[in-house]
Amino acid sequence: MAKPEKLMNFGAVLKKYRKNAGCTQQKLAEILGISKNTVTLWERNLARPDVETIRELNQMFGIPLNELFEIPSAPKYSFAERKLIDYFRQLDESDQAVVVRMVSEMAAARDDERYKAYQDEYSLIQFSATRPAAGSGNEFVDDKPTYRFVRNNDRSMNADILIQISGRSMEPRYYDGDIVYAKYTNFAEDGQDVICSTADGAVIKHKSGNKLVSLNSDLPYGEKSEDDHVQIEAVVLGIVPSWDLAKPEEIDMLEEAHRKEVRAFKDKYGLEY
Repeated sequence: MAKPEKLMNFGAVLKKYRKNAGCTQQKLAEILGISKNTVTLWERNLARPDVETIRELNQMFGIPLNELFEIPSAPKYSFAERKLIDYFRQLDESDQAVVVRMVSEMAAARDDERYKAYQDEYSLIQFSATRPAAGSGNEFVDDKPTYRFVRNNDRSMNADILIQISGRSMEPRYYDGDIVYAKYTNFAEDGQDVICSTADGAVIKHKSGNKLVSLNSDLPYGEKSEDDHVQIEAVVLGIVPSWDLAKPEEIDMLEEAHRKEVRAFKDKYGLEY
């Protein structure tokens, strides 16, 4: 028995016909007056255009509606699908347009719900280019900061920045590569973990009385003097668990859902779009 035909999704169909026409994503975006990122979302099947834009795409690339809406070829139609197509063909052109509009609006409403969920569930937080050492200190990096999308919770809502740890001297609380939530401040309570700048670079340490100490007894932190220019920069609010960070496949949708914040961040730090 032959295997059932695997249908291409909306985005794959659009990408196929666009490329067959020799049209780039950037060129299509310019023609439609939208951002290239929006075209990317369509082709990754994370969003769909409205009915008017679908009509433009259909006319521009000659995309059959049955391909756009993932309707299988005639021999593979189910009984319900055949009845639906029969009804559709009995309609005049204006009524068919109403049906297409209704289906498109339903899909758009679903996408709007997803956008709203991403807006409500995640926030954009700066991600430091410098990795504070759980050791003697890491050199400050002049690279421009980036950002990450994290789920909203008490820690993320109070954090100013995400920082990745380097080294082992703060084990077992923090391990090499852990990402932590941090809040900017020059003051810390006794018993808090802090990010500090020193003459040796950036470090993460535990504040015990007037001293900064390591938690790993095998890797102690030596006494510091005024010449070491130790300055508290932030307090650590906790580790960022993997489930707080957006998954790679969610980034495009989050970029679109938080486009104002993304634009403001990139403008602030001179990052490319």
